Amino acid sequence: MDQDLLHWSLRKHRPSLPRLAAAFLAATSVPTRKPTSIPRLCRQTPTCLAADATRRRILQLASVALATTVLPTPARSESTYEKKVRKNVARVSLGRAKAQDLKIVASSWKEDMSEDDQLYVLRFIPIWLEPARLAMAAVGTQENVDIGDAALLKNKAAESMGHLLELRAEAKGRKKAGVLRELDEWLETLDDFLKLQGVRRFVL
Repeated sequence: MDQDLLHWSLRKHRPSLPRLAAAFLAATSVPTRKPTSIPRLCRQTPTCLAADATRRRILQLASVALATTVLPTPARSESTYEKKVRKNVARVSLGRAKAQDLKIVASSWKEDMSEDDQLYVLRFIPIWLEPARLAMAAVGTQENVDIGDAALLKNKAAESMGHLLELRAEAKGRKKAGVLRELDEWLETLDDFLKLQGVRRFVL
């Protein structure tokens, strides 16, 4: 019955390791005061016998629980190279979000864009879209990290550069339809990039 009670207590309470260690030390600690004849006599009284039994029970519980406690395995920390990849992938994701914002704004323009609309796009590209393209290229050339097919990553980065060149041309021509088309193609390229197996694990 005592053994069943022990197992039930371990399952019910699952004491933490620090508490178990404290209980173990408390149960095994020995008073430093000088021995006298009183403790010897006290051991024969019901109160002292009960205290000794309780102490032995605590020691038994702590010993078994400490023996069966499994410490968690610490997570592997990312290398410096992996952190660089994660930062660049985050820049790509940011560029994608900004391109979607630009698409919403451009959708409200007239078909023949105004000069202000044209300047808006031409200034938007180097601030938000070009950094994303450079980040894609950096991921494709990153060493010491398993990023899958590096050639495919570089190809997607090259495609994004082509779409940005065409986006600039459409903006200079003040054609809303052309701007929206190139934005869609650029977003599609970024989506393909972020879905690649070597990149996907770095997407937040």
